[in-house]
Amino acid sequence: MNENEIKFYSHLGKLSTSFSKLEYLIREITGLHIVKDSYEGMVYLSIIGRNSLEKNTSLLKELTHIRSFGDKQQKLLKLIGDVNNIRKVRNLFIHGLWETPTFEDGELIIICNDKSFQLKKELNEFSQKLSYRTNSAQKFNLTTIQKHIKQLDKINRNLDIVLKEIIKDPREYFD
Repeated sequence: MNENEIKFYSHLGKLSTSFSKLEYLIREITGLHIVKDSYEGMVYLSIIGRNSLEKNTSLLKELTHIRSFGDKQQKLLKLIGDVNNIRKVRNLFIHGLWETPTFEDGELIIICNDKSFQLKKELNEFSQKLSYRTNSAQKFNLTTIQKHIKQLDKINRNLDIVLKEIIKDPREYFD
């Protein structure tokens, strides 16, 4: 592996680790909305442990509207919005197929291919047409990946603070 590959892949590893931490924090905070006690972890893990990040974020948003209040509610809703914004690129970064980093116009870039299957249905007044797409590609430079890492680190720090506050005194967040 050359120096450019090491640089990119180490940043992709950091990004992957940050996404994992994000998923953990969302799951824990959501779980504590359900049981209010971190010692009852098996209860909420059996309910939400295998959910996707999208599903747990959606559930946390609903629970926050129902059970939280005041500025703590607003803080959680803002963080959920931040998570939803960064989640949009998560699947591509985690499940995409990365090519070897190259130079383009003097800048180090990497291409990520999305091999997921997307079905498209087109209707008109005479017929219906089904089509699908199995590949799309996006180009990233190292600066963009570093920017996503910084965003994730900030979100994770704030979620970690919320989790510690909930564990310390759940009444700060729940009615």
